[in-house]
Amino acid sequence: MLSQAVHPEQTLALVSSFYTAALERPFVQALAAHGNPPAVTCIPYNQLHTFLLDPGSAIPSDTPATVLLFLRVEDLVRFELVGLDSTPEAAAAFVRVFRERTEHFLDVLGRMSRLHLGVMIFPSGRSAYDTKFLGSAVQVAEHKIAAELRRQQRHVVRDRTEFEKSVTAISCINPSDDRLGHVPFSPEGLDALANFAVSKLDRISPTVLAPAHGRNGTADLAMEFCAHLPTERVLCLICCVALSSAR
Repeated sequence: MLSQAVHPEQTLALVSSFYTAALERPFVQALAAHGNPPAVTCIPYNQLHTFLLDPGSAIPSDTPATVLLFLRVEDLVRFELVGLDSTPEAAAAFVRVFRERTEHFLDVLGRMSRLHLGVMIFPSGRSAYDTKFLGSAVQVAEHKIAAELRRQQRHVVRDRTEFEKSVTAISCINPSDDRLGHVPFSPEGLDALANFAVSKLDRISPTVLAPAHGRNGTADLAMEFCAHLPTERVLCLICCVALSSAR
């Protein structure tokens, strides 16, 4: 469930590829400590693509929102990773699936039209699941995602090493919580992440969604749905919509 906005004039939206709700309390506390009281909205991680294509589904129009996106590329294939067979054949098939998911996510990023993001990409394979068998595919995916975001020239992609250097004295990783609850960070790690991110908020341009008749995001979501359908079904849907409109 999305957090309710307390201060409708200002919102901090948290989006991630893992269990986003775990970020809410640390960020509320970090914002309070920095004297910054905007409401915090957590986008459920299973709505990541929906939000990126249609941010108006969670951010009210004319409401300035700072949007932070936290990613691990291993989460693109999280459910398959949990049940992965250890045979070489299964691993080879998994690499193909991972590359397909990466390209699909890049397509989603390429169709974003209204968001300004602050982004951190965290390393894969350091917590509950080993991703060494993916070889260079992980680094390639991270590079492609960062390059696409930078190409759009409206996002801030932070170097994760800056955060890692700031937390050398604590253990940030929590493999057991990652395995059981899809939360890769320890409580101390979540607090450190929140404090680090909040200290950099002024470098991120706010997203302000103008009210529109027929949101672009709705069209993007329709394209997202049709992208997974056979051509003949897409043509059938187009014909049905055309007939309905003609009545």
